[in-house]
Amino acid sequence: MTRVLDRKAMLAIGASVLMSLMGIPRFVFPLPVLVLALRRHCRRENRIMVIVTVAVALMVDVFKVREVFFVHGGAGIAGMEVLISMIPGVAAIIWVMTAGRRMFVRFSGSCIFGVLSLMFFSLWLTGTSDGAGATREIMVEAVRQGLHAMSATLSPGASSVQDLLPAGFSVEMMVQAAGLVFMALLVPMVMLWVGFIVFLAENIARGKNPEWTAQVARWRLPQWFVWIFLVGFAVVLGSRFVTMPVAVLVAGGNTLMAACVLYMVQGFAILVFQVSARIPGTGVQGLFIRCGLLCLFPLVNAVVMLGLPLVGILETWIEFRKTNKEFENENHS
Repeated sequence: MTRVLDRKAMLAIGASVLMSLMGIPRFVFPLPVLVLALRRHCRRENRIMVIVTVAVALMVDVFKVREVFFVHGGAGIAGMEVLISMIPGVAAIIWVMTAGRRMFVRFSGSCIFGVLSLMFFSLWLTGTSDGAGATREIMVEAVRQGLHAMSATLSPGASSVQDLLPAGFSVEMMVQAAGLVFMALLVPMVMLWVGFIVFLAENIARGKNPEWTAQVARWRLPQWFVWIFLVGFAVVLGSRFVTMPVAVLVAGGNTLMAACVLYMVQGFAILVFQVSARIPGTGVQGLFIRCGLLCLFPLVNAVVMLGLPLVGILETWIEFRKTNKEFENENHS
């Protein structure tokens, strides 16, 4: 047991639990233990370390929101709080436990819990139960108070919150519309969330490793995957001309955007392949940081947000990664 929870493991667990108590860092709280697990090659110890971290973070989370459970409608709010910790935590556990599997399998498995849990929570929230209705009222009131504070800051002359909204548009309608958009983008949001955590951890752990660069550069989707993208695109495009059920529109939006996220990853893999072939020694870490920085600048970020998925899709018909002797001859043992 002392070998499992050595000094480095204890520090990583402490850092992760501390991050789970903060605002934005709680969304990526498994990062410290995940990085340490990826640098070690002891599967049993890594699994125990990550599971202990997630368990402690969840217990702390439940303790924080214990009083909210007793408020009418508070169970839904408390559930949202716990899910914020559970989704990245479970993703980290699955990522560590599936070490050695194909990257696509590991990534899909890491996203499944987040997608299903948020989907069931969204369906419950739109239901007719007393708890769901009370939770919706709390959320509407929170949005109303936020808009009131915004109106006092941006529009001192506004007499009410309604003055900030378009004519005939209420706060309840705005929350309902936001919920619909959330459900239509649920899958890609989870994919981006989980993908950011695991990819950042992999980059920190072995970003300068030539084997990692070669692994990323070779990653590609199967040719038939383009049909999934085209089906989602057809549904979203068709909804502009034909009235479709909400369920079909939500499924189409999730399919299209999830495919775009994966094609963005493929586009990044093509970028890594091409740059590594022309500039030997270039690592994934440097390119990942540069792409991240480009996303911070308006207009310029379109190169990353639109360019990478487009390149990834085009590789279905155009071969951007011809045989590269550097990757062929490299020893990955």
